[in-house]
Amino acid sequence: MPSFAAIVIAAFTWGIGYTFTSGATQAWLSDEIGEGNANALMLRVGVLQRYLGFLVIPLSVLLAFSSLQIPIVVGGIGFLSLAAFLMFTMPETNFRPHPHARQGVFAGMKATLLEALRFARDNATLRTVFIVTMVFGAASESFDRLWQVHLLNFGMPRLESLLGIVALSEAQSLLIGFAAINLSVTLVGLPLAQWTTRINAGDPRAVARALLLVTAGLGGSLVAFALSPNLTLAVVAYIAARVCRDVHGPLSGAWLNQRLEPSTRATVLSLNGQADAVGQIAGGPLIGALGNASLRLALLCGSGILAACLPLYNRASNLGTKDAHATD
Repeated sequence: MPSFAAIVIAAFTWGIGYTFTSGATQAWLSDEIGEGNANALMLRVGVLQRYLGFLVIPLSVLLAFSSLQIPIVVGGIGFLSLAAFLMFTMPETNFRPHPHARQGVFAGMKATLLEALRFARDNATLRTVFIVTMVFGAASESFDRLWQVHLLNFGMPRLESLLGIVALSEAQSLLIGFAAINLSVTLVGLPLAQWTTRINAGDPRAVARALLLVTAGLGGSLVAFALSPNLTLAVVAYIAARVCRDVHGPLSGAWLNQRLEPSTRATVLSLNGQADAVGQIAGGPLIGALGNASLRLALLCGSGILAACLPLYNRASNLGTKDAHATD
């Protein structure tokens, strides 16, 4: 249904579903194979995703040649198939329900939420992590919403045909152009993703240092992207920013997953996802208003907001070390 109303309803439904699953995967893995193994696995999955990108991106382009809706529908069918598969095969050997769950589903949900909020209130490191997530969410709005129009303003090269055999429309030419950029992101990002697997995922300071480097690289790439004088430099800066952004996610997940209580792990991880959403909601209108005046200014504003994460990462790293000593 190519209508705006259908898109809004689908996005709303997707948001509800994502809220239920947000944090659940990491919590499940941590319960089943242990926190340290789960953190290391999340980093290795980042490498696997890049290898799969070499297959999935060209396949998506081929499907989209007929209709842009087809790859989206195929993706939805894939998620439904995965849900059905996990329903019958997903083990939960180490799951321990919250004691209040015996009083009913909603009583258990309320008790778990209150316990997670108390845990976050009493843990200085976790409070700092939530602040970092909100700041990162606000900063991400400029890049996530404006990168395509920024590249299009330079004028994407037009391909008249594919290998001189198949004539291409303007939309198909753009599709191939963006696919080529995303394939470049996958190729360039593979070594960096492999580097993250060599980080000691059980050491909060090591993960925080890696996040500090990746965030600094992302901020610098965003500045270069905003100020690029031509399409070539803009594409190079975009690829660098995407590479840093893609490895930031698994690193951030591993960083947060450390030292969480098993009984509230999924809820705390989900709350962190909501903190990201709050940051996006808060930063979106400001970025949008600046974007109406100047795309470059809006992109620079995003990189400026992102810079606030750097001292916060350092603070959280130091607090994490103190917490570890206190625990010992």
